[in-house]
Amino acid sequence: MKQLKYILSGLALCILFIFNSCTDLTETPYTFIDPGSFYKNEEQLNAGLTNVYKNFRSMMSDYTYTMRIEECTELGQPCQTKENGHYINCWYDINNASSSTFSNVWKAAYVTINSTNTVLARGENVTMNDDSKAAIFAQARFLRAYTYFILVRLYGGVPIPETFTSSLDGLEIPRESVETVYDYIITDLEYCESILPTRGTSSYEVWRVSKGAVQALFSEVYLTLASMEDNNSYYQKCIDYSEKVIKSDIYDLVEEYTDLWYAFNANAKNNKESIFELQFSAEANQPTGVIRCLALPIVSLFRDMDICTIIALAHLYTHGKVMTHKMNA
Repeated sequence: MKQLKYILSGLALCILFIFNSCTDLTETPYTFIDPGSFYKNEEQLNAGLTNVYKNFRSMMSDYTYTMRIEECTELGQPCQTKENGHYINCWYDINNASSSTFSNVWKAAYVTINSTNTVLARGENVTMNDDSKAAIFAQARFLRAYTYFILVRLYGGVPIPETFTSSLDGLEIPRESVETVYDYIITDLEYCESILPTRGTSSYEVWRVSKGAVQALFSEVYLTLASMEDNNSYYQKCIDYSEKVIKSDIYDLVEEYTDLWYAFNANAKNNKESIFELQFSAEANQPTGVIRCLALPIVSLFRDMDICTIIALAHLYTHGKVMTHKMNA
């Protein structure tokens, strides 16, 4: 019996030695993309940017975001009837512990931010044309800036992670002040405006973020800041950026109302009144929450009429009169 014990112990030691010396335990993932082996060329960096667009679209397709920020605008109103008009109260159901409307936006926003930070960090080591890389970075930074603009209006100051998440270390990031978040947004947008082409530039797809979209977002950011601080210089910046969009002569109001909102009209997609739209399709597994809310196949985040409204408000506050340029269309 004692001899059997020694034999078994010896066999166990031999097996342990064999596995330790001959078996490579390095894991090679086959069911997901390993970030460490990705982002090696321009095609893969563009794929990373597509993922940023996808994550941003998923966040914006959540109708609860629309309910919290856009409900009282022309974007949110068409989806409400007299029976559910109480949803116009943006703080509806906020004291309900089981409500996930705000937490959903928070999580989706930081998924977008993290994917942007991944593209920016991993893209630094990609060998490709510098102008093409800068355009990819600018599109990602616009989507990040827009995401922070949503967060700061909902939550006030929020954390600003400087890089992408690769482990559970360093996740306790403190909240920044509202002022710091807006400064971060403006820095991103300044970079975007200096890099991105105007809509319609040859070989630059019409649905991508363009200089006009950046300027439109700038105008809304400065209008928001101006109303918070009653700052006339911010109102003037809002006017300046709005006029850049209008005077570019790239955008104009559509003649037919059905070309603006009607879901089954192909002319409603990426038309001349649209400044920046999220793209949706009839394919399976598309995020469709905002379509259910607004009954639209696309979501126009900025339209020419929005810019007219913004500039009119800014003029009203700074000069006591409404600017009527294009408002009669």
